[in-house]
Amino acid sequence: MGVTPSWNTPHPTSLREATFSHRGRREDAPISAQLRRLSRVGTPRTHETPEVPMRPHLAIAALALLAATPAAFAQSTAPADLPAVGETKIETETFSKTVPSANRFEIESSKLAEQKNVAADVKDFASLMIKDHTKAAEDFKAALQQSQTTASVTPSGPALLPKDQAMLDQLKTLDGDEFQAKYIVLQTEAHKQALALFSTYARSGEDPALKEFAKKTLPTLRMHEERIKDLVAAHS
Repeated sequence: MGVTPSWNTPHPTSLREATFSHRGRREDAPISAQLRRLSRVGTPRTHETPEVPMRPHLAIAALALLAATPAAFAQSTAPADLPAVGETKIETETFSKTVPSANRFEIESSKLAEQKNVAADVKDFASLMIKDHTKAAEDFKAALQQSQTTASVTPSGPALLPKDQAMLDQLKTLDGDEFQAKYIVLQTEAHKQALALFSTYARSGEDPALKEFAKKTLPTLRMHEERIKDLVAAHS
């Protein structure tokens, strides 16, 4: 005869190691405890009754159901101790290191565009990038001086992060139509990332001065995105 498995027997799917994520943190807890709490939500208990252990295969089915409908679950039945779905956060250290590199890439890549054989509207856009991101760099420096950050999270090291340096290096080897096409593609991607970074920090950043800087810079970044869409439409 086989041995009847009990809930205390480790299951090969390692349900005890299942986790939920919330705002970039990991909160490790046995999934069985989470599911038991859910089963008791909204059901008052008038007397204590022994809990019936959940069989492993039932726990797997319940976990699969939760994974299939995370948004509906979070909005309707999730208790307060379960994480909300879709919330993100940018740490101040990440923000303060990314911004100066992103500004520097915009300025340097656009200086290249002014020197290359590209269309007049692309050169006009490049001039706008140099002007606006130079101002953004100055505004960031002023915000950093008023911020609560320590010396350990202030910008240091190379002016460009590796990803930004790699994009700039790609542009340096190109000219004419090839440069123009690559410049528009990289500007599209860079501003998509910048909007995500700034909007997230403007919403959930911890440093008041840097948070205010992010809020004030967002309209300019959105305007840039619209200008890039015009370039894509004109040169696609």
